[in-house]
Amino acid sequence: MYNRVFKNYQVNVGNPFQIKTADVLNTVRLLQPLDEKVENDPADGFVEGSDEVPHEDAEDLLAEAREEAEKIVNEARAEAEKILREAQEEIERIKIEAEEAARKKGYEDGINEGRQQYENLINEAEQIRDKAREDYDKAMAGIEEDAVELILAIAKKVICAEIKTDRGYIIGLLREAIEKCAHKEKIVLRVSDEDFDHVEAGREELMSMIEGLDELDIKKDLSLEEGSCVVETQYGSIDAGIHTKVAKIEEAFLQAVGK
Repeated sequence: MYNRVFKNYQVNVGNPFQIKTADVLNTVRLLQPLDEKVENDPADGFVEGSDEVPHEDAEDLLAEAREEAEKIVNEARAEAEKILREAQEEIERIKIEAEEAARKKGYEDGINEGRQQYENLINEAEQIRDKAREDYDKAMAGIEEDAVELILAIAKKVICAEIKTDRGYIIGLLREAIEKCAHKEKIVLRVSDEDFDHVEAGREELMSMIEGLDELDIKKDLSLEEGSCVVETQYGSIDAGIHTKVAKIEEAFLQAVGK
């Protein structure tokens, strides 16, 4: 973003600033526990608290995540301010050189010529300063939004990749969703083609882990993408897939940073 600041004036000061991936990953780590905090809707036969993240836990986690995002923004601001300082130093250097050149000539025409050169250089320097300020303002207006978008993009990749590397993750999602059902005697699970065999293999595990689950029917749903799953009871259904979890994390985080 910052490597364009002085391009139009061919003045090279400062180095391009980059958001550190390590800082973003720290924020992703803080966001991940939020996907364990989602409960379901009583109107559909599920436990109260459907689309909410518990207030105190969410505030603590999102406060830490916000601190990480602010750290990224502050580093970007410091780098931009450094660029402005270097531009101002360049302006002062130009002034001094122009004044010295005019003084050394020591005659009227030379002084007039030097003064004209001095004024031209000052005008150019002021243009550089104004351009730097304009680009700085634009950069700072967009850097926080860029940081938030980058954090969320990486969070999605990290969480979704967990399904591919740990096939037990989908079983954990299903167990969590079923345990929150107010009526779980008879459950129908609709899962994607990619997840069907794994979920079917985990049938006995689910039956043994969930108290009150008497009947479990697992169905393949070709309309669902990998990581998606729907839990159905006689009173209603709920989307318990990873993509829904990620969407709720994103919504909670954006609310926390005022987006």
